[in-house]
This record gives sequence, structure tokens and C-alpha cells, in this order.
Amino acid sequence: MNALHTSRGPARRALAAGAAFLLVAAAAPAGALAAATPEPSPQAYRSVLGATAALSGGPTPAAAQVQIAALGLAAGAGVATSGRDVAAPVTEVSAPSTWQNGDVTVTLLAFDDRSGVLATYYALDGAAPQVGTNIRVAGEGVHLLEFWSVDLAGNAEAAKRETVRIDRTPPKIQGAPDRVPGPHGWYNGPVTLTFVCADDLSGIAECSGPAEVTAEGADQGAAGAASDHAGNMAEAVVKGINIDRTPPRIEGIPDRAPDRNGWYSGPVTVAFRCSDDISAIVACPGPTTLLAGAGGQAVSGTAVDQAGNEASADLAGINIDFTPPVTEAQAPFTWQNRDVTVTFAAADALSGVAATYFRLGDGTPQEGTVLTVDREGTAIVEFWSADQAGNAEPHRSVAVWIDKTPPAIEGAPDRAPNAAGWYSGDVTVTFTCTDDVSGITACTDQTVLNAEAGGQSASGTAADAAGNTAAVTLPEINIDKTGPQVAYDGSSAAYTVDQTIDIRCTAGDDLSGIATSTCADIVGPAYAFTPGRHQHSAAATDRAGNQGGASVSFTVDVTAESLCTLTTAFAGSGVQAEPLCAMLRAAEKAGNDSNTKAGQIQAFLEALAARTGRDSETLTPEQAETLAALVQYL
Repeated sequence: MNALHTSRGPARRALAAGAAFLLVAAAAPAGALAAATPEPSPQAYRSVLGATAALSGGPTPAAAQVQIAALGLAAGAGVATSGRDVAAPVTEVSAPSTWQNGDVTVTLLAFDDRSGVLATYYALDGAAPQVGTNIRVAGEGVHLLEFWSVDLAGNAEAAKRETVRIDRTPPKIQGAPDRVPGPHGWYNGPVTLTFVCADDLSGIAECSGPAEVTAEGADQGAAGAASDHAGNMAEAVVKGINIDRTPPRIEGIPDRAPDRNGWYSGPVTVAFRCSDDISAIVACPGPTTLLAGAGGQAVSGTAVDQAGNEASADLAGINIDFTPPVTEAQAPFTWQNRDVTVTFAAADALSGVAATYFRLGDGTPQEGTVLTVDREGTAIVEFWSADQAGNAEPHRSVAVWIDKTPPAIEGAPDRAPNAAGWYSGDVTVTFTCTDDVSGITACTDQTVLNAEAGGQSASGTAADAAGNTAAVTLPEINIDKTGPQVAYDGSSAAYTVDQTIDIRCTAGDDLSGIATSTCADIVGPAYAFTPGRHQHSAAATDRAGNQGGASVSFTVDVTAESLCTLTTAFAGSGVQAEPLCAMLRAAEKAGNDSNTKAGQIQAFLEALAARTGRDSETLTPEQAETLAALVQYL
């Protein structure tokens, strides 16, 4: 509430008045708000909004919600509505969608059919947000207007955007003829005046099309206009177009008629007379004297007016050859892997060819029509010919490409094998091809070896642009992806102490072979194993690094009969062992009668002690110890 005591008098008084209503409305019981508290007028809400805007220094949607919450107005509370308002207001904009050539006023209209609109905000061209619904936009350019509204329940609308475009500057237009006139300011044909229009903001909407001036005469012209998308207009006028399309008149007058059969036997002088009715003559040939020549010559004279129009007069009877010969070179236009022969053929339609010349690189020019190039690389051959009249054609050139050297190719596996020379997985061989002259055109792609075998190989080829090839083979690639086989044979699931255990362990590998193995046989009398379950495991690794393993399990059981059999075996006589066997059977027969069983076992142990170590027919201490230990498992 400290904001209510700010020194900003009008804002503080408006906020206090609006807040007083909002606090009273928030305290009203549910259902009694409409009857107990009159709904505030729009002016009251605008007072609160204006006050909060003035106190906060520029509201935002979030700031508006905070201000409402600070006044005690929760969503739907303090507003005379029939239910909770959770929907944001909707703001519509009225603004021109096209370019304008003056200031623009944008109107914002917000709607909220529940609690009502608290305020509408806008921000023009990234400036601080302001409150308002009528925004005046001035200044040329494209303006970005962002706007949103907040209702009395604190719901804020997502910001919207509108673009306002203003262009006050008229477009630029410039007209120009399609070409410059002749050096004397005249054209000798129709002139098209083209108008170029430009506008830096809204762009050109209309621009006058070309205007054609066709009439002969001096100082003609045409006008053009331009308008931009904002309605601004400009005009340009092009003048000073002088057109003369009529050739001048020229007449050639020889000094005499031909001597005989249309030929002159001596020098002939031709004079020319020229005139023009529109512009004026700027060139008229003077007298021409032919002293020597060849058959088919013609003496010509040309008159030129200020517009560049020409007219000619010819006199035939003298042959002159002004045209140089033309030479063609015959050579392959691709890379070659052998010496190349270049041939030259020259032609001249008048006086005939005198000689053909060529030069290899920066060498000395030579005369001839055949050249053999044998060096590698790119060679430039320059050639030309001269005719009988001494005309030499412009020098031309042809390129010869020679590469006699095969390309280089290398192959490499994606990794090295292990120390034993084996791989335990697929091997990818990559080939690298190079050629320093014509360049590589083909190189074998990566080759993947995925078969399990020893002594495999991978081959690759390379080709250059001249057709040279090379090949490489990587040998001795050994691949074993299968682990070794480990197995236990001869095992029974259960043994009694009078039996013999004979379990054999084997480890093998069909490809790379066994490198290491923990395989061991399990062999011995069953009484040597502690009664109960036994678990044995073995592992093996082959030379490629693959691993394999196996396990076996069995049990050793103690029964009265098996212990009797073992006792008989130890005693060497059934007569000696029978009393002991009787005690063992009695103990087993006692079952769950622990006292009887214990008594029989004790009697067995005492009888066992009496028969131990006295003579050759008695039990050894080791045998007695074994039987004494086993009877405990009965």
C-alpha cells in the first residue's frame, strides 16, 4: 500500500479510489458480491489502470496482473460476474494493410465477455509499452506495433503484431534512349526510350513502358511517369532525339570505260559524288587509283551521313586478296597414355596458302604440318598460316594431354592383427589412389572381408584419366570370429563314495588354434571329494582372441551301502567289514531317530578304531580317517 502514498497526486488518488472498491469487492462473501457491491464503472477501472501505469513507469501484461493481485483482486474475485473468468480478452486492430503516404492512426478494440477489459497496451517499434487504443504512427518506414489486453480477472492476452508502412517520398524516374547517338548526335533508326523507376520504401507500383520514336527529324522526345505503392508520383521528359533513317546518295564515276572484255589494262581512278537531304554528309570517299591487283577485285566507295547511314558504289574488275587463310589442327581432346601426333590443314580461297607454322610451348617456331608430342603433362601447341598475299591468320592454339605413368595405389586394413597375426572380426581394407599428372578416375572402394579363413587377400585397382591402371593385393589376412570349443565328457549327475569319478575336459579350435586353456580332467575316487554338489568350469582363448568355456556339476552322496562297499574295499575282507556294515545299515535305518543313529555311528567309530593299524589285515589310519569323516554325512 505504500504506492498509495506516493507524491504523484492524481495517480495516487485514482489508485486509492479504484483500490478501495476492489478491496471491498474482494472481501464480499461468495454469492453476495452482486447484491452488496455495485459494479464499478469503466471510468473506475481506467483510473486504477492509469494510476498503476503512472506508478510503475510503463505497464506490461505481467505487471498488470501483479498490480491487480496487489490490490487483492484474485482471478474472478471482486468482479460482478456469474462465474470465474479464466479466458484472456481478445484485441482487434484497425489499420491499413497497404502503404500510406501520410500519418496513420491505428485503432485497437478489446473484447472480454466475462470480467471485462482492464486495459489495452501497445509498444511501437520496440519502445516501452504504453496504455491506449488510438496510436498515431508517423515517419517513413515499416513500423512494428505490438499490442495486447488484460481483463479485470488478471488474464493477459498473448501479444499480437501489426505492421504499418509509410512512404512520403515520391519515386525516382529516369528516361534514357536505348543507345547513344552517333558522334554527330543523330540516330539512323527508331529509338526506344526506356524509363527506369525506383522507390526505396514502398516500391514501384507503375512505371511507364518504353516509348518508341520512329519519325525522321530533329529534337524529338517523349514523357514517362512513375507511381509507388503509397500513391506518390513523379514524371520525367526525354528530349533531343534526332533521327535520320534515309541513306545518303553516292555515285561512283570511273575515269573511263573498261579497256577490253571488262578488264582494265592500266591504272583506273574512280571518283565519288555524295549528298543527303535530312542530316548532312560527314564522309565521302576521295578518288581511288588501282595500280595492281588480282582477278575479282572491286573498288568500292562509301558515303556516310551524320546519322551513320551509309551508301556504297562498287566498280568491279580487279582481284584483291585481303583474307588470311584458316588452319585447323587435328589432335585428341582427351588425356592420352602415348605419344600424340598433331596434324595441321590450312585453306585459302583466293591467293592460296604459302606456309604453315607451329610452336610447342615456348620453343622456336617451325614450319610444317605434322608435330609429334612425346612429353608428359599438358602441352600447348601454337599454330598459324600465311597466304600468297602475305596475310597471316591470328595465332591459335591446341592443348595436348599426355600421361604415360600408371597411378599409385595402396591398400591398408582398418587395423592391425593381433600379435599372433589373426583378426577376431570383419576386416575393412581401404584403397588410396593418387596420380600426379592426369588424375584418378577410378579407385576400388573399401573391401570388407567377413569370411572366416586364414590366408585371405584383398585386391584393388586404380585408373587415371589417360587410361593407365595399377593394382595392389594385400595378402595373409587371417580371420577367426568363432570362439574355441570347450567340453566335459564322462560325467554322471551323481556319485556315491564307493565309485570312481572320471570326467575328461577337452578344448579345441578348428581355425586359429588354442592359445590358452584352463581345461583340466576331474579324476579320482569319489570318497576323495567332499560329499555334496561340485561345480567345475574351464575357459579357453584361441589365437584370434576369441574365448569359449564350459562347466560341469555333479554330487557325491554317502549311503550305508556305498560306505559299506568302501569299508569292505579298505578292509580287504567281507568278514572283517560285515560288523561295520551292520552298524552303518542300522544307523541309516534309524532315519529321524537321532539318538539311535548317533549311537550306531558312535559304535561304528569305536569298532573302526579297534580295527585300525594293528596288523596287515586292519585298516590304515588314513582309511579309518576317511571312513570316520564320511559316516558323518550318513
